[in-house]
Amino acid sequence: EKITIGRMSEQFHYSETLLIRRFKSETGINFSEYLTHFRLQKAIAMMRESDMSISQIAEACGFSEYRYFRVVFQKKIGCSPAQYSQEVRLMRNDGNECVDPVLCMIFAFPIFLSLYNKGNPPRKTKKEYENMKRIKRMLAMLLALVAAVSLVACGAQKDNGDANANGDGDGAAEEKNLVIYSPATDAQVNAVVPLFEERYGIEVEVITGGTGELLARIDAEGDAPYCDVVFGGGESSYSEYKHVFQDYVSPEDANLIESCRNTLGYCTNYNLDCAILMYNTDLIGDIQIKGYKDLLNPELKGKIASADPTASSSAMMHIETILTDFGGLTLENEEGWNVVSELIKNLDGKLASGSSSAWKSVADGEMTVVLTYEEAGIALARSGANIAIVYPEEGTVLTPSTVGLIKNCNHPENGKLFIDFVLSQEVQNILCNELDVRPVRDDVSYPDYFRPASDIKTVDLDQEYVNQ
Repeated sequence: EKITIGRMSEQFHYSETLLIRRFKSETGINFSEYLTHFRLQKAIAMMRESDMSISQIAEACGFSEYRYFRVVFQKKIGCSPAQYSQEVRLMRNDGNECVDPVLCMIFAFPIFLSLYNKGNPPRKTKKEYENMKRIKRMLAMLLALVAAVSLVACGAQKDNGDANANGDGDGAAEEKNLVIYSPATDAQVNAVVPLFEERYGIEVEVITGGTGELLARIDAEGDAPYCDVVFGGGESSYSEYKHVFQDYVSPEDANLIESCRNTLGYCTNYNLDCAILMYNTDLIGDIQIKGYKDLLNPELKGKIASADPTASSSAMMHIETILTDFGGLTLENEEGWNVVSELIKNLDGKLASGSSSAWKSVADGEMTVVLTYEEAGIALARSGANIAIVYPEEGTVLTPSTVGLIKNCNHPENGKLFIDFVLSQEVQNILCNELDVRPVRDDVSYPDYFRPASDIKTVDLDQEYVNQ
């Protein structure tokens, strides 16, 4: 079953970023690493108890690609799945029923964390925190000792073909490969990746998922990442995992809108989205909607749609924009929080289950106005829906989606080539004209319905504050 941090955030009504931080504070490890340990635990048990092939076991335990399972197994256990399976068969034939140290290690790690954290709430005194660090160091030493024993169990001989973490014995073939982890929309992936493959003759493997889930997975892969490039996500997510990225500034960077250029090194902007207001033209009547202040009109009470900001990044983007417009993005901004408070009163207790539910309620005539994002508004306008788009007169924030190159990746030059390609005028035109995605270049051919970024009043978001 595909278990992702995105699904968990929907189930428990947390934003992905908040859930990632909460999970790590409670368990001491990130969600992806915990899930990987659990799946390895199940895989090893099945290798000992069943006659299924290794690839069947990998799939049954939730590893979507056998090559990735092999990489993780080799890194965590110290030998290949084939070597381990062979040793298990030998133990069976010899009638050796001794306790498997590898299985002990895999079981011990999550169980220890679970038992320890039950008695240790996330808020700790300094003494408790130091004790926790000492216990974790002891656990690390114990696991290292067990891992050393497991290496003996795996045998001294190396299966060169299977132990190759990249899955290819031919180094030359690897030069024509690229692995992308992508939280971007299917439309973006399907528009960009096949064109890149055709243009450069590079075979691309795309693994999709939520931004936080994929970044945590790369973090868990350590110094031997399977991924070369992350395509999609945003700066705030990248900043939390900036240690997994390597700096790369594309030659195309000079052609970008100045505010979108790469100033961080590890994080390249490739498209923009922004907070907009959208209203139903059949329901609005004589009410004027030009900006956020107009949403405080008592006539709109109970007629405004919004998603829950704790579960929707687009709804949170509006809160950040309002605070930025009215006094600044700080917790001490009395003016801004008063506007947010009055807006909440006008929502009259109504929150949509998600961002799509919010804008659909306006398009379907159930609500009058919605706080939403530009891509949705443009798509509805193009479809002929009875809606109108408003860019808040107080100013809106242009929020970029990002692409980044992974440190110690297997195909760094191909990764750089992909980033250059995404920023090219050709691809930026495709994003803008075919996918209704705002480009980061102004030298593209904008369709009539798309307002250039230079014609929109924007305000600067304190991204560093958001990242923190």
